[in-house]
Amino acid sequence: MSGYLSITSVAKSLCDSLTKNSSVIIPDPTLFCQKWITLKRAFPDKLQVVSDFDKTLSKYQLKNGDLAWSTHDVVEQSIFQTDKEIFAQFKSLREKYYPVEFDPHMSDEDKIPSMEHWWKSCHDLIVKSKTKASSLEAFTAKSKLILRREVSVFFDILQRNRIPFIIFSAGIGDVITYVLKRHLKSVPENVHLISNFFELNDEGIVCGFKEPMIHTFNKNASVIVDEGKCFYEKICNRDCVLLIGDSLGDVHMDVGVVTERCILKVGFLNENCEKLKQRYKSEYDVIICNDQTFRIPNHILQSMLHTTS
Repeated sequence: MSGYLSITSVAKSLCDSLTKNSSVIIPDPTLFCQKWITLKRAFPDKLQVVSDFDKTLSKYQLKNGDLAWSTHDVVEQSIFQTDKEIFAQFKSLREKYYPVEFDPHMSDEDKIPSMEHWWKSCHDLIVKSKTKASSLEAFTAKSKLILRREVSVFFDILQRNRIPFIIFSAGIGDVITYVLKRHLKSVPENVHLISNFFELNDEGIVCGFKEPMIHTFNKNASVIVDEGKCFYEKICNRDCVLLIGDSLGDVHMDVGVVTERCILKVGFLNENCEKLKQRYKSEYDVIICNDQTFRIPNHILQSMLHTTS
């Protein structure tokens, strides 16, 4: 019993510490503590981590106030250097479909046809641009796609403890790979990236995209293809999940990954905090407002290292 009380006090202390940060909201502290205790007891052998990439592992905003780039932004800005007509078509598609993606009056199901058309149209334009992978990798290195400060600490803890880390992204998987290799030297063995990947011809030019196409509203295990089945088998007994995202759609990334016993959801609320925080409070256990670092997820994960139940 004393062990249980000890871990309970640690959970409460963590919750109190987090909420002292003005950027953090914990809608239900009791539920947060219960979930943290379950994940702590599952650490590391029964735990897995699921995360989005754009605006979650990467920054939403730069120091000068400019918006940071997403993986799609990197590709589009690269194409802008050589073909402004195709870039203009990207812009037109964004102006048409971006409001649909975030329309609060539409269900996710109703948005899916528009998202599929948007993504397919963008992929077709990338192929049309004859983008060369090597040139894009060089462009990525000097782009405004920046990982959040201290995110490498998170990767390191997971790797050292052999905790599977699934990154779901509706962006461009090749660009994510470029970024991880540049900042982490390589993609860690415990990381499994599920995203939209290029098909290249013999000259290294993008000639298509691998199936299935991944958009905002199908980022879950339904898109794990055959080559991912082996990885899936390795994680199917890990029934506790730490999920990290930045959109309301991200809260469903765990669907089908595992029959979970417990899932603790951490959400970055990058914009319109006052307007959106009530909706985020109904979906996430921890909400992080207007913070470009990865300190809070690190704090939650590191707290599992130093206590015993």
